[in-house]
Amino acid sequence: GETFLVAKFVLDAGSRVGGTLEGDVRFTPAGSPYFILSDLLVSSGASLTVEEGVSLFMAEGAQLRVKGTLNIEGSEEAPVTMAGIDEVRWGGVSFEQTSTTSTLSHLTVRHTSRGVDPITYPAGISGLDSDVVIEFLTIDEGLAPLFFRGGSLILRDSYIHIPVTGDGLNVKQGQAQTIRCVFLGNSA
Repeated sequence: GETFLVAKFVLDAGSRVGGTLEGDVRFTPAGSPYFILSDLLVSSGASLTVEEGVSLFMAEGAQLRVKGTLNIEGSEEAPVTMAGIDEVRWGGVSFEQTSTTSTLSHLTVRHTSRGVDPITYPAGISGLDSDVVIEFLTIDEGLAPLFFRGGSLILRDSYIHIPVTGDGLNVKQGQAQTIRCVFLGNSA
């Protein structure tokens, strides 16, 4: 008869993270890769800093929700990467009425779908009444790249791939500034 082999992904290195972050938290190369196995919430008043070269692998449907501050400190030589574990479709990064400015620098994002509430956060990176500065972002292999309602967005030197019919950047009731960005549409 036929023989079948089933392989299961086993996390044997790195750090496992989920739940609510309080205070000031740093994700460092020493703890990388980070496996986000359930929603991760940066609470109001808290901050998450992700250092250069760190990889975050997201479980299917997992969200990174920001009510505090998110700072991604990637570099040209060592960008920060966020992607689905085994390329699964995960949720997204949502900035949820933050009171401080978040900065994302040298970040690659793949395999996103939508935020925790797909009406309010309908893209891989979404914001509601939040101020976010993004530079040197590469976002592709997701459903919808960027959506912001209220607040402000500064987007510089970034590559935005729109794999389906729709917007690469959608801004409502807020302001956005784009500088030296490439928006690559789909072939539909």
